[in-house]
Amino acid sequence: MKLCSHCFCITMLIPGELISPIRQILYLFNRFLYLKGMDYTELDHLKGKDPIVAKIYERLITELQKFGRIEIEPKKTSIHFVNRFGFAGVYTRKEYINLEVHLNRKLTNKRVTKVEQASTNRYHHTIRLSDVKEVDKELLTWLREAYELKK
Repeated sequence: MKLCSHCFCITMLIPGELISPIRQILYLFNRFLYLKGMDYTELDHLKGKDPIVAKIYERLITELQKFGRIEIEPKKTSIHFVNRFGFAGVYTRKEYINLEVHLNRKLTNKRVTKVEQASTNRYHHTIRLSDVKEVDKELLTWLREAYELKK
């Protein structure tokens, strides 16, 4: 890591790559959590992944923050997005993200790769994201619905 002398932005985290402001904030926040003794960070989930995974994740965070207050809870195998309760989760893979969205109805859409019925009125939907363009209006509608459901 190298800090720019005039604006203190991170100019190098991955050799030869400029870092976006969102990733700078994620890096600093995760560094803080690490120093405070937290077990896992968002960066732990992005290490060793293709750059597209970080870009998709950044876009998700940017869009989710428009909904209102969310908590981001990195766990051992996933990152949970929480309103009052968990409404979605991210499972990073080498070249893509599996996004799990919790709804009170079953989605029937070709984008949904897996559906699990968690209880009578709760369904967990897995959606594979391999491009930033897939974080679109349709996906954000489902995420907004999940977010509002968990208020």
